[in-house]
Amino acid sequence: MSTIPEEKAGVGSALNDTVQQSGTALGIAILGSLLSGGYTAEMPAGAPGQARESIGGALAVSGGDWGLVRTAREAFTASMSTTFTISAIGVLAAAVVATVVMRDRKAEPAPAGSEEPELVAWRGP
Repeated sequence: MSTIPEEKAGVGSALNDTVQQSGTALGIAILGSLLSGGYTAEMPAGAPGQARESIGGALAVSGGDWGLVRTAREAFTASMSTTFTISAIGVLAAAVVATVVMRDRKAEPAPAGSEEPELVAWRGP
């Protein structure tokens, strides 16, 4: 935002918010797909169809079958673990990219003759 001219600050802020919202939605969609696919892959082929689709479905159709409940919970836990690991790798990669990209940037000195505005404490009404 510091590189955008003051008269374009609103556009820059809107673009920044749009990119952030889009990235969040895309990240949730990707991680959710990984979680769902991992869960389905971890469930045995002989499990009921509804149980292979979601852990909620597995608990709903278990009918007291604690083996199915345990299998569904283990599949969900394994899938969550994999999804969290991939998410952590993504966060670390983003931190490395941000560090590399921003490493050479230095704050520009204020133009001659400009002064910092004096900060005054607000004392209320």
